[in-house]
Amino acid sequence: MRRIKWIVPFLCILGCCACSSKSVSSNRQPLTAEDLETIEELQTPYIGMILKSLDGEFYPLIKAGAEAEADRQGVELIVVAPDSESDADGQAELVSIMADMALDVLIISPCDESLLTDSLERASQKGKHILAVDDRLSYPACEGYIGSDDWDGAFHQGAHAATLAENSSAVILRGQMGSRNHVDRALGLRDSLIRSRIVRIYSICCNSSRSEAYHQTAALLESDTPIGVICTTNDDMAFGAQKALSESDRTVPIVSFDGTPEMLKAVEDGTIDSTMMQDAYEIGVQSVRAAVQTADGQPVGDIIVPMKLVVSRTAEQALEQLENRLRNNS
Repeated sequence: MRRIKWIVPFLCILGCCACSSKSVSSNRQPLTAEDLETIEELQTPYIGMILKSLDGEFYPLIKAGAEAEADRQGVELIVVAPDSESDADGQAELVSIMADMALDVLIISPCDESLLTDSLERASQKGKHILAVDDRLSYPACEGYIGSDDWDGAFHQGAHAATLAENSSAVILRGQMGSRNHVDRALGLRDSLIRSRIVRIYSICCNSSRSEAYHQTAALLESDTPIGVICTTNDDMAFGAQKALSESDRTVPIVSFDGTPEMLKAVEDGTIDSTMMQDAYEIGVQSVRAAVQTADGQPVGDIIVPMKLVVSRTAEQALEQLENRLRNNS
């Protein structure tokens, strides 16, 4: 992918955001007139992508798909993220910084939209097109969403979980309260489980954290709370729950959401029952295509990328397809 001279030092600064978002703005150098002239001469869309995190495997898959599509289209792409999904303040700072850059489009996966109001307004005033990826933005100037239908996917996840439940109770381990996709997934699960006659539902916020899910599940197991099935709104929390179960003498089915490579392997070997698989790589591809269209003045709207439930008998094929796609685009 082509890079112009001012992006390289700035990327070195942004590269530290996985360690400390606070150091970004204090070190940023303003663009010179020569920089801006160089950008104008290239006449290619410049896209900034701000994800929730680059930990784990889900968001790096979005990044990989986005970078592959940027290479195919010959456009410039910068991908950044805060320390973790819970670092909403750090993400807001990154959005503010990129609002001041000579970028055409910002693609944002919001950690907590309530903390992005000022940053989004700044970006809009600077003439940036704004798109949402993986998690919706209600901000009026947002021109489209690229990702899954979270409620629908979770509804199907819950219907499958109900068939596995060992009694009429279920636990939902969910992500951040300020994250719309985790809200929608929790609601979809709840609606589906209720319709499937699961009468006791325990919903616990674990902030998308493997560690928090482990401790919360361990506490539930120690309390002898009846658990018929565990549903999670991301894969990391499923692994945390599975660790707690492995340290106890109880077995409870776990149905997850995301379908990362690590999770597909766990489903294949039977460690975890199943996962609702998002096509994170394709979400990244479609987000760059949408950004290019938006920069060209074409309306985008919502782009919904299909999901599928992966169980043990289909996990090997799903993993092979994903690894082949990554290998072919590396």
